[in-house]
Amino acid sequence: MGILPLGILVFFALMAVLLDLWAGRWWAKTASYAGIGAALVGELLLWGRRGNYMAGLLSQDAVGIVAGVLILLFAFLALLITDGYDLKVNIKEGEIYILMTLSAAGALVMVTTRHLLVAFLGMEILSVANYALAGLKRDTLSKEAAVKYAVLGTVASVFFVLGMAFYYGTGGGFLLDTRVAASPSPMALASGLLLFSSLMFKASLFPFHFWTPDVYQGSPAPITAFFSVVTKTAGFVFLLRLSDFVIHPEVKWFILAASVLSMLYGNLVALKQQDIKRLMAYSSISHAGYMAMGLLLEKQGAWVLLFYLAAYGFMNLGAFAVISSLLEKNSLLNYRGLAKDYSPLAVFLAFFMVSLAGFPPTAGFLAKFFLFAEVGRAGFWPLVVIAAITTLVSVYYYLRVVLVMYMTEGRPTASYLPSGILTMFISAFFVLELGIFPSTLLVFLKYFVG
Repeated sequence: MGILPLGILVFFALMAVLLDLWAGRWWAKTASYAGIGAALVGELLLWGRRGNYMAGLLSQDAVGIVAGVLILLFAFLALLITDGYDLKVNIKEGEIYILMTLSAAGALVMVTTRHLLVAFLGMEILSVANYALAGLKRDTLSKEAAVKYAVLGTVASVFFVLGMAFYYGTGGGFLLDTRVAASPSPMALASGLLLFSSLMFKASLFPFHFWTPDVYQGSPAPITAFFSVVTKTAGFVFLLRLSDFVIHPEVKWFILAASVLSMLYGNLVALKQQDIKRLMAYSSISHAGYMAMGLLLEKQGAWVLLFYLAAYGFMNLGAFAVISSLLEKNSLLNYRGLAKDYSPLAVFLAFFMVSLAGFPPTAGFLAKFFLFAEVGRAGFWPLVVIAAITTLVSVYYYLRVVLVMYMTEGRPTASYLPSGILTMFISAFFVLELGIFPSTLLVFLKYFVG
């Protein structure tokens, strides 16, 4: 039962490949929707269950179930953003849906295992699919994004393999074991640093963030949305698992430094961005810095990190649903006058920007409030002060987008994509629901995860 969602997703991904070859892209798209939807139902049926499967290679716990539900829900919403957008920008092949399904399967493997080798296989499935997705527009920026993502991603994979080797040398196996965390040996420290460095690449944490702005800018907008939520969720959940088992005092300092530098760098560089996808890329780096604070809490930080991932995912998907409606017109100049000519799109984008900035009564406010409160309670008050200051800095560039839409004149061109509008409504509902009635998710997270 525990491997049902993953089995469903892989089966439908393979069906989508065959249907694309024999029947065309519409059938491949339908199979992808069906696979992710059925896997999401299967994951919900596991709610509250625990267990190990396939001789311990796969395991199911509260963290894995919540992360699996988020990954599949985010992937489904990213499919909705893609539907209709793809033909508008001349992506006529069904591969975009197949690759998104395969990438989601890789992410699901990462959050349902405590075995390093299995996690590596899941990470590679996710990564290879993502490299292909980044280049689907086939223009210069898209090709550059795919190459840069693939080259730097390969380096990150090498780090993970080396980390596994050192981990095996310390504990005699690939299954995450508390004995490695207790080991004071240099090999255990090297293992922790290498494994964390590799996953920090997936999470867009400084100093492994360099791929993020170019890949976000060059990839199709719905794919950028997919990268920003699905890949980040998988990366942070496995980082959370590692922090339970291989956390070393020196590694904790490494995480703390990465958190601070990500918040500072992401927010400060975002101030001068004129391309909205690059602005969202640096926003992603800064939010990764906030989320990394949760890793310092170890097991006590699981519930707050998962809540932040949920809030961030819906905010980002909603924002990118609007960005996709402008069909790759990404300069902020193209957003001038959007409130006058395309008022619904401007309202949605303003709402998601306000939430990303952390204004109440949105999910963005409560996610930061819970995170900052828990980190402060753990004694990291200087880190909370830095996070609060950088949050204030972020208000400028988020509200700048709103001001451009409402306070300047222009003749923007956009397209109302029905599935994209649906994504905006779903995302806005969850952002408001988690901001006003957070107990619907918090009760489960605190009881089963916290």
